[in-house]
Amino acid sequence: MTENRLGHQLLTPNPDKLCLSNTVLKGSVALTLGATVGTVAACWGLLASSSLGQPTSPVAPLIVEGASIEGNLSDVDTRLDDGSFYDRYDFMGRSGEYATIYLESEDFDPYLILLDPTGERISENDDISRTNDDSRLVVRLPITGRYTVLANSYESGREGSYRIRIDVEESREGLARTLAAAAVPGSSLICTNTILSATEEIETNRETSVLVSSLQLSRLYESIPESRPYGMYLSLSGAAATSILQSPQFLERLSSELIESCSSVGAIFFGANSLEEERIFGLLERRSVRGRQSLRVSLFDCLNRSQGANARLQWGKQVCAL
Repeated sequence: MTENRLGHQLLTPNPDKLCLSNTVLKGSVALTLGATVGTVAACWGLLASSSLGQPTSPVAPLIVEGASIEGNLSDVDTRLDDGSFYDRYDFMGRSGEYATIYLESEDFDPYLILLDPTGERISENDDISRTNDDSRLVVRLPITGRYTVLANSYESGREGSYRIRIDVEESREGLARTLAAAAVPGSSLICTNTILSATEEIETNRETSVLVSSLQLSRLYESIPESRPYGMYLSLSGAAATSILQSPQFLERLSSELIESCSSVGAIFFGANSLEEERIFGLLERRSVRGRQSLRVSLFDCLNRSQGANARLQWGKQVCAL
């Protein structure tokens, strides 16, 4: 799902305040407290009062930057107003740093909510892209302090395991390198540098920015190229995004360079919020004049939405808004 849930899921009639009713951390995450704190009501943005009339602030585990944490949403967890479960984590950040937060799950559609040290909700995310329903937030931190992340599901009542990770970088250049390295698990230095070069080429002298992420091709396709399980998604934003996506020769060249340098990548996805579809380039077999098979990077063929609905696609196909 991609619907923004501001004012939809968050439990409050006041859009500037997040209220949660919770029983804090009943051992459902990898980092747990020694005991249940108890049932409290908490509002971020304005302080809430407990039954004793004292302001309350639920304690959450502090994530070490760069560490991956495995957790589980279950029916003993705290809930938002729509009935969806969540776990809470905190991390330390300084003003001007770039925080990248990942939430991945095979069991439910992940959803992330970020609160600043004052308790104000500053960002939230459902899907990384239209073809990747994991969640990622990339935020430049406005103030120094302890930030709160809610690991949540988009749909109410969903349970299952997840993995969360938070990376913090001091500069835009550091952020770009972190995203490039994370785009292909176990990527080589050559692959990472090619990703950086491609994003820089897209952004240079254009009003656009690029965020890079990875996806599992087997989630989308019935069969995939041998030893190439990953796709790479380049999400474009800014005034020039649409014109870039309408430049197939430029995108094909970038895709060829990326696939050649990243040995576990079989396809490159380009997308933007300004368009309802992606441009996908991948390794396809082409028959030569002498009848021999060869591989080259080409644009995938379009299917209409009814042909591609609710099913994994054949390799070389993509769903388009025909």
